[in-house]
Amino acid sequence: SGHDGAVFNLLHEPSTGLVINGQIVDTVHKAKHAHRLAKIGVITPNGAMVSFNTTTIETHTSDGVSKLYNYDSSNFIIVNDIDIQINTREKFRHYGARFNVGGSTFNIAIKESKDSIKFAIENERHVTTDVEGLLGFTMAKSYELHDDGSLTINGETMRYSYDSAEDSY
Repeated sequence: SGHDGAVFNLLHEPSTGLVINGQIVDTVHKAKHAHRLAKIGVITPNGAMVSFNTTTIETHTSDGVSKLYNYDSSNFIIVNDIDIQINTREKFRHYGARFNVGGSTFNIAIKESKDSIKFAIENERHVTTDVEGLLGFTMAKSYELHDDGSLTINGETMRYSYDSAEDSY
């Protein structure tokens, strides 16, 4: 985690130019202070930019045309080389979006009670040893979970713990 407003590179594919970043915000939920994922930014290989936050989706084409969408209506949006399907409350447990770029698929679910975003990689087609970013590095390298609450990625060992109240590590 990081401080309020910190931006982390989640995934970068140098071979295609795809970049996905996440932004952290400080929140209070049930009297617990936490650093939560509040924004996802995507830069596509063809130069489109899309920003997902807990209330809106902002798109910018490579030609500079900007549009703003909310999660209230089912829409299928195409911005250059990224296809976005908005998931409304009516049809999904969590509203959010699913997007495809370069043959890879990603999901965003809005956690309203925590004012945060859940980001998931459904299918990543370009995982090679040169994929970068927090998630890209983990996906491209071998990793091992140990019974003692540690994780080893590419020879580096880290500790983790499970927070049952937050249902997360």
